[in-house]
Formats: sequence, C-alpha cells, structure tokens
Amino acid sequence: MEITANERELLAEMRKSIQEFLDDGEGSPKVREYLASVVEDDSLLLIYLKGRKYRVKNAWETLKRNAEVRFNDYPEVFPEYPPEILYSLQKKGVGGILKARDEFGRRVICVNSAEVNPDEVSIEQVTAISTHSADRLLMDEDAMTNGVVYVQNNDGIGWKHIKHYTLPVMLRALNIFWVKY
Repeated sequence: MEITANERELLAEMRKSIQEFLDDGEGSPKVREYLASVVEDDSLLLIYLKGRKYRVKNAWETLKRNAEVRFNDYPEVFPEYPPEILYSLQKKGVGGILKARDEFGRRVICVNSAEVNPDEVSIEQVTAISTHSADRLLMDEDAMTNGVVYVQNNDGIGWKHIKHYTLPVMLRALNIFWVKY
C-alpha cells in the first residue's frame, strides 16, 4: 500500500493526537496500552482516516472510542481469536463468504439466521462472532477497497429466537456497534 504525501501529513497529526492523549495520562491502562501499540501502525491509522474521510479529529475520536468500547465497556464481546462456536455454526451452514463476487467486485457474506439455535448459541456469542468478523474485515485491504455485501436470511425466525431479543439486549448490541464502528 502506497502512502501519499497528504496521508503522511495526516498520519503525523493522528500520531500527535495519540501522543498527547498518552502524555496527559488519560484513559484506562488497557486503552493506553492499545493506543501506544498502534501509534506507529500506518495501515491501522489509515483505516480510521479513510473511514472518517481524512478528518483527523474524527478519526482520532473513533479510534479512541473503539479502544474504550473494546477494553473498558464490553471486553467480553471482543475476543482476540474467533469464538469456538463459530466453527460449529460454519459446519451447520449458518454463514459463509461466497467464492463469487457481486457485479461491483465486492465480497458477499451470507448468513442464515434461522439456523442458529438460541438455546445453544447466546446473543453474546453471536455478538462476539460479529465483532470479531467486523474487526477482521476492517483490517482486510480488499474489503476496505472493494466493500462487502451482507445478506441475512431471516426466513424461519420464530418465537424461540424472538424471545431472546429483549430491549436491553438489543440496546446493548446497538450501543456496541454504533459506538465502536
């Protein structure tokens, strides 16, 4: 990945914001440790800059919120490795990535929600799978360049599923994804 002169300037501004945060002693130890570990990671910082249309302040705020959500607010749904349940769901054909791409060159991810048994797979496990997958996609240059199409089949969803989607559960999920991403 080639970095333009303008991107280099913006990266320097982003690093300055991170360093000021670290120098001020703000944030929890885990957030500070994470931010200190990514301060020199051009590819990661560029993801945030591009995602916020090269507005440094917005990119910095998003990176900081990401760290706070991940390490302070909801660490239980941000696994370092794929949750074990993911593999059994893949074997059942619950979801996957198609080999073919759409007409715009985007990857196509398909999920058949009705195949998830809520008595065996908790909402928290589904959230952990989702956050892990989203984080991997954000680090994938092809996904960031070409995009991704997400197709979810909800045919067959019944009361056994719906009863688990209470207001507090849904607000928590919304909060995780709205604030972090």
